[in-house]
Amino acid sequence: MVIIFRVYYRYLVKKEVEICKITDKDKVLFIGGGPLPCTAMEIVCMTGAEVKVIDNDIKSVEAARRLVNTLGMSDCIKVEHEDGRLVDTKDYSVIHVAKQAHPQEQIFEHLCSTVSSGTRIYSRLSGEIYG
Repeated sequence: MVIIFRVYYRYLVKKEVEICKITDKDKVLFIGGGPLPCTAMEIVCMTGAEVKVIDNDIKSVEAARRLVNTLGMSDCIKVEHEDGRLVDTKDYSVIHVAKQAHPQEQIFEHLCSTVSSGTRIYSRLSGEIYG
């Protein structure tokens, strides 16, 4: 099943990596990873960047942790139960906000008031990338 999702996400993530200039030097925060953090996994595979996935739904976090562990990616992807409206952003150079992350407006308000200068923030809406 994961292979099917990889085929779908690979093209989008490749564009995002290029647009946001994500490299192995980046620390990426992924807000709203859900139970299948395919975008986070693709970012790691394409760049070698360190990724932290957060979600405010504990069942999604538990499923994502199982998947990441099963795939042997737990060294480079951390999955935590956190709220995007409260997360500490200071250590991240790139922040991806999933379109299913909610409440979007409050998450973006929090990010705008807490990110470090130079942090790249982006979101994907209907297959398009906004940053």
